[in-house]
Amino acid sequence: MSKRNAQRTRSGPITYIALAVVLYALLSVAYALATTNSACGELNDYKEWRLVPPGWECPAPGPIY
Repeated sequence: MSKRNAQRTRSGPITYIALAVVLYALLSVAYALATTNSACGELNDYKEWRLVPPGWECPAPGPIY
């Protein structure tokens, strides 16, 4: 019988960084879809997505003439 040398592979830091970025992106998209109608009022289409922290940002209302 011959002994097999098992090679151990370790994931480098780039793997963990990529995993964290993908996980953050998936959670951000899920949060965006879940809160799209409740942010800034249902009829307000003037909202922008903020990456850090993830969430909708409502601009301040302009002056009323």
